[in-house]
Amino acid sequence: MQVSETVDRIHASLETETEVTDTSLYLGKAGRLLFDFLYRKHRSHQSDGFGDEIQELAEQSIGEDKPFFCGGVAGIQWLYAYLHKEGFLDQTDWLFLCEGDAALGQMALAMLDRGNYDFLHGAVGIGHYLLYKDQPWLEPYFQRFMEKLEALFGRSLDGLAIPRFSFNTYAVVPGEINLGLAHGLPSVLLFCAQCCRQGICVATARDIAVKLIRYMRQHVNADTRGNFFPNMTGAGEEDLTSRLAWCYGDLGAAYALFTAGRVFNDTSTESFSLDILTHSTQRRTHLQTGVNDACVCHGSAGVAHIYNRLWLATGQPVFREASTDWIRTTLGYATHPDGIAGYKTYDGVGNSYTRNSGLLEGVSGIGAVLLGYLTGDLGWDHCFMLNQ
Repeated sequence: MQVSETVDRIHASLETETEVTDTSLYLGKAGRLLFDFLYRKHRSHQSDGFGDEIQELAEQSIGEDKPFFCGGVAGIQWLYAYLHKEGFLDQTDWLFLCEGDAALGQMALAMLDRGNYDFLHGAVGIGHYLLYKDQPWLEPYFQRFMEKLEALFGRSLDGLAIPRFSFNTYAVVPGEINLGLAHGLPSVLLFCAQCCRQGICVATARDIAVKLIRYMRQHVNADTRGNFFPNMTGAGEEDLTSRLAWCYGDLGAAYALFTAGRVFNDTSTESFSLDILTHSTQRRTHLQTGVNDACVCHGSAGVAHIYNRLWLATGQPVFREASTDWIRTTLGYATHPDGIAGYKTYDGVGNSYTRNSGLLEGVSGIGAVLLGYLTGDLGWDHCFMLNQ
């Protein structure tokens, strides 16, 4: 496979790509810098000029008014925390760049009061970043955070799960439950697992996790020959099908159950999740997967990366084989002469393909996945809640 050559081509193409105005981690400059850092670490072994790029990002993101992990401050500051953990930013510079975190935390609490627990655009995303920062002042903060999160069960019709938050009405939809990792229960489950890993609010985190696991296990499709999880429950005329992807469907949902099963020593849930994940490796046709491009969010790179994580976590060859197959598929998507290193992102609304340099839906994310496959350096995927 031409993995190394593709990584080099992506990096070279991004160096000549028109500068983006968005500064965020998932959509803009911060995500491109994450890939650039990984490339310098593993391929070029040069750091010249990277500090200037971080300084420029810090200056450009001053005044950013969106607090979210996707498209806002929390994601950018996650990058600073990652670079600090990697030894690139010293303690003084890192804390200076993240001096507004207390205000960010208060915004997350206000979001929970509205019912907005969303990972990409709500409180869990901000909480995920603050957990990663792991500062002493956060323990009492997260006691309040978890109390508000647990209270959201009371806003559903039956009290069994946390209801979907609608960004159209900016309100809770009591009768609907989102089962996608990007916006639904799996992200909350992974957040609770991370709290327990770090010894923060362990009892409450476990209580929430137990309820979410029970709900998810009770709401698989009656017919699981195609897929186990729908995107949503309680939404009236439900579409029980779901794609194979990080954002929605069996792969993200079962990965969350697998992680929680291990963290909470729940062998039944771990076994249940592995059955779903193993079944998912047999889904390869377009009809079965819904995969149209190579991105992390809903494309082949995200699928390949999750299987790579599962291979490393379990040692089961079925996941190594699936990861390698999906890496081949990812390389095969570089067919667009006017793309970035041959890659374009599928737009389902317009049924068209567009150039995208971002981490979530573009070539920066593809490059990071390919580098992870080559090197085994997967620590960056904490930003997708995939850390083990």
